[in-house]
This record gives sequence, C-alpha cells and structure tokens, in this order.
Amino acid sequence: MIGRRIDKVKEWLVYSDQTLTDIAHRTGYSSVQHLSNQFRQQTGLTPSYFRQVRQQKQAVQQGRKLSPGIIKAQQTEIAQMKAKLDELDK
Repeated sequence: MIGRRIDKVKEWLVYSDQTLTDIAHRTGYSSVQHLSNQFRQQTGLTPSYFRQVRQQKQAVQQGRKLSPGIIKAQQTEIAQMKAKLDELDK
C-alpha cells in the first residue's frame, strides 16, 4: 500500500509542478512531514531531491546548462548521503 502511494507521489513530482503540500493531500498523507519521511524510507531520497533530479534531466535533454543552485544542492545532498553511509559502515 505504501509503495503504491509513493509511486503516485513520484508521478506527481515528475509530471507536475504541484507543491509538495498539494501532492501530500492528493495522495492521502496527513502532512508533508509524514510524506517526506515515508518517501525517504522507501526511496532513500528526499522528495525535493527527486524533483531536482527530474529538472536536471530535462535540462540536459534540452541542452540547457544546469543552474549553480541545483548543482550546489545536489553536492550537499550527496555529501550528506556519503556521511550516512560512512556511519552505517562503522
């Protein structure tokens, strides 16, 4: 059940410009925090990062340069994930 809801969230993140609040309500979550927590548990990514990857992919496909803000956000997210993985390896 959770997996299907998360799949629907992914669709909304990829194919719409709806806010995370709107997506949470449309998919039956009581709050954005609850949605974000379950999304991270299921995918290992935040909804915001998932959406940024989509935007990046579209930009690359259209031959546009990536904005420095998106690049910086991804670098930060990658560093955080690496730190978490390092903690798990200990």
